[in-house]
Amino acid sequence: MEANWGYIRYSIPGLPHSQIAGNGPNFPALCHFDVDECQAFLSIPLQGLVPFDGDGHWHLCVDYRANVFIPAITYIDIECNSEFQVAASIAGYLPVLILDIKNVWVLDQVPVISTVVESLGVVLGVHSIEPDLWAYGYPVYTFALGAKDDPQWLWLSPNRVASGFVRADDRRYHELKNSMPGFSLRCPALEDTSYLLEYTDGVQSLVLGACKDCALVVRAMDLVLVP
Repeated sequence: MEANWGYIRYSIPGLPHSQIAGNGPNFPALCHFDVDECQAFLSIPLQGLVPFDGDGHWHLCVDYRANVFIPAITYIDIECNSEFQVAASIAGYLPVLILDIKNVWVLDQVPVISTVVESLGVVLGVHSIEPDLWAYGYPVYTFALGAKDDPQWLWLSPNRVASGFVRADDRRYHELKNSMPGFSLRCPALEDTSYLLEYTDGVQSLVLGACKDCALVVRAMDLVLVP
């Protein structure tokens, strides 16, 4: 069962940090990271590092090497054979995080999302890709914009979603499917009828212009979350 606990994303300035792996079997999970196999090629001691984000070229780790009771947070670069400490403790790591709400806007009080999707599609000249519930358990309406050599995207997703979901092909589906009933707001500061509008860097003017043409009132997420 995966919980839809929230929408707000955090990142560390200058680092490609985007997720925190959990201790379950599903991705992203701590068991999917294994840095020890790289030890033969590195001078950095890896024993005692527990990666919770990374792509094989780099890892952000809980670092138990110096203190098993108060672990640090350390960034390691596999390709450069280097490391540096992000924070001396998990408590010190949290203040380092910043809100990552770039290119995120809010559509308030959307009674019928299909009408909004159809109107935007007409103005943008593209049809929304049929939403797939597999990734998150709730629909994400996707518009493919830009060109083949410069793909750009627009996504619309609801604020009110199921509290949790489990995929039908999960071996424990029947055991878990009713374990998190009800609904949650991904961003509690927004109404349950709100939708989140996200887009890639190259289409801001196009997307906001289309919203204006469709008489859709949008506001930047930072105006919602940052006083």
